[in-house]
Amino acid sequence: MHAYRTFSAVSPNPVAAMSDSTTRFSDRADDYARFRPTYPREIVDAILAGFDNPAVADLGAGTGISSRLLADAGARVFAVEPNAPMRAQIVSSTNVTPIDGRAETTSLPEASIDIVTAFQAYHWFKPEAVFTEVARIVPRQMEREKAAIRRSMT
Repeated sequence: MHAYRTFSAVSPNPVAAMSDSTTRFSDRADDYARFRPTYPREIVDAILAGFDNPAVADLGAGTGISSRLLADAGARVFAVEPNAPMRAQIVSSTNVTPIDGRAETTSLPEASIDIVTAFQAYHWFKPEAVFTEVARIVPRQMEREKAAIRRSMT
């Protein structure tokens, strides 16, 4: 059983009360790409520690800020983003592949991913559906790590 915070002071379901997260930033994708701050290199190093050229699913990748950082550090990144204008800002390269998908339905092959990230995007996701998708795309030998991630997100 998982404990989820409720935000009843704002709305019985704050995500449903907001506009569709797949289109919410469509008219601001250019500004988002230009002005959104980056992340500290230490965070990327901590995420990739112990992996050599890992396959990373960067869920809710937005304009690809985190995807580029992960790729620059040696990861092969699948930048999963449902918003077309935001996804268009992602610079595709040998190590970054933009994917038209949602965190809950990535379209990535089963057991194809070593690491799953969600830089400032998890609050848009449907938790149970994301956990199911992560279980599908991460190999079975990662079960213990997946359980630890799940505990840290609840």
